[in-house]
Amino acid sequence: MTDYFTTPIYYVNDRPHIGHAYTTVLADVATRYARLFGSDAFLLTGTDEHGQKVQQAAQRRGVPARQHVDELHLAFKTMCADLEIEYDRFIRTTDADHVAVVQGALARLKDEGLIEKRQYGGWYSVGEERFFDEKELVDGKDPVSGKPVEWVEEVNYFFKMSLYQTRLIDHIEQNPGAILPSYRRQEVLGFLRQPLADLCISRPKSRLEWGIELPFDSDFVTYVWFDALLNYLTGIGYPNAPGWPERWAEATHFIGKDILTTHTVYWWSMLMALGVDVPKRVFAHGWWLMGDSKMSKSAGNVVDPLALKDRYGVEVFRFFLLREMVIGQDASFSESGLILRNNSELADDLGNLVNRVLNLVEKRFDGAVPARGTLLEDDATLVGDADALEARVRDLTAALELHKALDSVVAYVRRLNKYVNDTKPFTVVKTDEARAATSLWVVLNGVTTVARLLSPVMPKTMADLLFRIGAASGVLVVGAPVVKGEPLFPKYEVPVTTTEAVPAPPAPVAPATATALATATEVSTGEFAPGPLLPEIEFGDFAKVDLRVARVVEAERVPKSDKLLKLQVDLGGTRRQIVAGIGLTYAPEALIGQHLVVVANLKPRKLFGLESQGMILAGKSGAVLSVVSPLAPVAPGGSVS
Repeated sequence: MTDYFTTPIYYVNDRPHIGHAYTTVLADVATRYARLFGSDAFLLTGTDEHGQKVQQAAQRRGVPARQHVDELHLAFKTMCADLEIEYDRFIRTTDADHVAVVQGALARLKDEGLIEKRQYGGWYSVGEERFFDEKELVDGKDPVSGKPVEWVEEVNYFFKMSLYQTRLIDHIEQNPGAILPSYRRQEVLGFLRQPLADLCISRPKSRLEWGIELPFDSDFVTYVWFDALLNYLTGIGYPNAPGWPERWAEATHFIGKDILTTHTVYWWSMLMALGVDVPKRVFAHGWWLMGDSKMSKSAGNVVDPLALKDRYGVEVFRFFLLREMVIGQDASFSESGLILRNNSELADDLGNLVNRVLNLVEKRFDGAVPARGTLLEDDATLVGDADALEARVRDLTAALELHKALDSVVAYVRRLNKYVNDTKPFTVVKTDEARAATSLWVVLNGVTTVARLLSPVMPKTMADLLFRIGAASGVLVVGAPVVKGEPLFPKYEVPVTTTEAVPAPPAPVAPATATALATATEVSTGEFAPGPLLPEIEFGDFAKVDLRVARVVEAERVPKSDKLLKLQVDLGGTRRQIVAGIGLTYAPEALIGQHLVVVANLKPRKLFGLESQGMILAGKSGAVLSVVSPLAPVAPGGSVS
């Protein structure tokens, strides 16, 4: 396989933030998984260095544009180094080979009659560096940034993008996997159902000097998007390097959802005009939110990824980014959430498991991997499931469902912990050393698989783990020395006081019983009054109810029901479907990413033909329901007491 993964190239008008970090880590991890399973995958990232915003940023600093981009691109290179990004090329749009590709593409399209010079007037957004039609404006402002636009009339060159409207629609409809997640296809098709305008692909030097000069008119430079999008071809040697078409056939672009149109309309029409196939797929991921708001420099709520890396370690940070965001959906950032993920899934589940097992191996088996004896049924099942896990992760990562792949690995770690608790090798070793040795071998074999499958996310830590357990080559070796060492994942205190935003309920809710089955009576004043309290129960009765924190990863309405929502929730590596009657209060999209309290051991029941595998807890005030959530983030699967 010759997979080709790209990030968007990052604009050098400011410093990197968590959005840049996430996209780059996502692409890096996808590339590493492809390599793990046999591909010679290639990763491209880089910087977008032309355009009006860059020119203005340089002017504000009082330095030449070239000096500005030479300094700022290093910030993104440093980010890549600090986040352990293993790219094959870091491209700059000021690179000589890229300038040649852009000018060659422009000359070819001009010669073929696909670029023409016109007088034009339109609403121009400096922030987006593009023109908008009147119908695209929202309240008279730029529909992307919400900032003012200005009317500009000038002569410019136009690419005849409108010629490709039908072809674009046909390609998207005939290739459902070309735009992911699948629901993003409808956004692009909706855009293409409207008349498609031609694309202004030049800027007069009288207004903008910092750009690639048009090869057929020295009074103009190239529009920054036309320039930037061609980087994906430059990066693999288009048009002359051998092998680039094979690599291009397996191209996957990772982008933020806000630049989906430019990558599936502008870019694809350019490729069609150049006679180049469109990429295999474009994956538009969601935004990181602070509370309910998108992170942005103007809002002053941007998270510095490198500061978090220094505080908690780069590989814990990488794990958190991939584990917390359901790829394609928005996610709320929380430093407390990062700490809880580390403490629960890394330090407690994986780190403590390794520590316990290696401690026993050092004490009772001369510090070497013990030999495996006869496998009992549970042993064989766990060993077989390790192989099945590897196959599942291969399939999920190939489909770019990285969050599901990590769900599966974390769930298997929990099964290893349960196996240790059930087989009790720490006790059994006193009377049956061979049986204890087999149990330890089963666990170490499972941890070997886990470490391999987590190595694309945490490469250095997992290499260290494989060395410690006697599997440095990726295969467990009987008799190999083990090294317990310091804890793999230090634990951190969750801040008692936090300024992180806690999502508020959709409406005020009067004090009520925290249950989805709460009852209430209306009093004459119209105010809410809770129903009578139920009879007392013994603590043992209450202890039978398994209350857990669950994170909502998918949510949709149940057809033909106003009240019911179908939720997919993460219970710490275990996925459950829960049907909840909260649809009159909550929109499905408002619940995605939220942490809720659920009854996890309720017998399944069917509602509207759908199996519900648990119950969401909610307070009730009249017709208004307010789901029960922890005030501070708790990792999915965490118990409620």
